Amino acid sequence: MRCVVASDKAMAPLLEQFTEVRVIDSSVISLSDSQQEQFRACGGSYNSGASALKLQVELDLRSGALRHIEPEAGRSPDNASPRQRASLPAGSLHIADLGYFDTEVFERFSQTGVY
Repeated sequence: MRCVVASDKAMAPLLEQFTEVRVIDSSVISLSDSQQEQFRACGGSYNSGASALKLQVELDLRSGALRHIEPEAGRSPDNASPRQRASLPAGSLHIADLGYFDTEVFERFSQTGVY
């Protein structure tokens, strides 16, 4: 995970107008119930256990670089992730699904020149 492969050229000409095109999403991995103290799961749905790990993953579509992986408890809501507070350079585009919806984050992006 320490090796990063990226390009200085945009993967698509449309993306060249942005300094970065950051996509964030999460994936949940079920763990042994013995891990529930550190990695609590939501439980009850889809036969999920008491323990799960959520990985917040950020990819820069402009360069193709993997920017960040953040482990969290499986029950952590996406819109409360510390990655929501990460700074992005002015002129960048932030792409996320509705799980990350937060008007305060949108306001901060607007004030710092992030789309």
